[in-house]
Amino acid sequence: MTIGYPFRFYTKTAGFNIAEGVNTYFEPISLIGNLVLYFIISVIVGFVVHKLVVHKLMR
Repeated sequence: MTIGYPFRFYTKTAGFNIAEGVNTYFEPISLIGNLVLYFIISVIVGFVVHKLVVHKLMR
């Protein structure tokens, strides 16, 4: 899922060319955004797993 995903709505309303232009314009941002998103998700998942493991070991 890229940041360009919401712009599919534009494909139906404002025309395909505008959506294409927006998608190509936001392409580098979406790559960085995806990396940041994956990093945040992995940190959250790691934190939750760590909490669960620590709580299991504490009991």
